[in-house]
Amino acid sequence: EIPYYITPGNHDVHSVQTRDIFYERYPKMPFAITFKDSRFILLDSGGIYNLGDNDAAFTGGPVSFDDEQKQFVIRSKIWVEDDQGNVIFGEGRYRILESIERLSSLQAAAKESKMSYRALWGRIKASEKRMGKPLVTREGRGSKLTPFAKKLMTRYQKIQNCVHRESDNNYNDLIADCFEK
Repeated sequence: EIPYYITPGNHDVHSVQTRDIFYERYPKMPFAITFKDSRFILLDSGGIYNLGDNDAAFTGGPVSFDDEQKQFVIRSKIWVEDDQGNVIFGEGRYRILESIERLSSLQAAAKESKMSYRALWGRIKASEKRMGKPLVTREGRGSKLTPFAKKLMTRYQKIQNCVHRESDNNYNDLIADCFEK
C-alpha cells in the first residue's frame, strides 16, 4: 500500500509570477504524481474535488478543505516611485522585462501581457527616462535586456522576497491571532 499526501498545490503561490507559473503548469486540478513509494495529490485549496478512481481509492472519496482549515495570509506589493509619485519599477515592469527576456520580442511580450505594443513600450521608455538608463536594446529583428535591466530584476526580486518574509513574520507576530477561529 502506497502512502499518500494531499498537498495544496498552490502553497508556493506568493506572487503574480508564481501564481501564473503554477496555473500554467497545472491547469487541471487535481494533479497527482507518484514518487518512489509515495503518492502526491496536488490540489488548489479553493475547491472540493472528486478525485479519479485510483486516487479516490487512496483517500476514501471526495476531498475538501473546510473553513476550519483555511488560513489567512498577508499580501504586499512593492514598487519604486520618483519624488513626483511616478512609478519607476514594480511588479508590472518586472513582468514586462521578464517577457522580453524570454521572448526576445516587444510585440510578443505585449501580446502575452495583454497590452498594446504602444502601452508596453511607453512603460519601458518612462522607466528608462526616469532612471536615466536603458533597459531594452534592439538586437537584429528582436529585443534584449541590457545588463542593467537584468541587475535591476535580480535586485527587485531580492527586495521583494525580503519584504514578503518580513511581512509574514510581522503578520504572525502582530495580528495573525485576530483571524483565528
